[in-house]
Amino acid sequence: MARPEATMAAYCAAVGLPFIPRALTWQPGERPEWRRSARWHADVSASSGFERRERVYPHTVENSRDLARFAAHHRPFYERLYAQRLDVTPWEHAESS
Repeated sequence: MARPEATMAAYCAAVGLPFIPRALTWQPGERPEWRRSARWHADVSASSGFERRERVYPHTVENSRDLARFAAHHRPFYERLYAQRLDVTPWEHAESS
């Protein structure tokens, strides 16, 4: 969310797709194919581009033993995935040019 242009440019290069900068923005609104799962798409339906949205949750790993246990169990899997993330650094430099 912090670097959408660089991230999408890196992803497109990695999978062999052309990068189209105008695809980083869109008209707000619900899409017909989202109707069955509208609650999962509420944020994107109300947006017009990539932006970080801060949220406050009533239950977190700090105040829920179950969530803390779940997070601890899954952290090693997340860390392995994170180690394989795309390097967007080359595209960040192109972005600021």
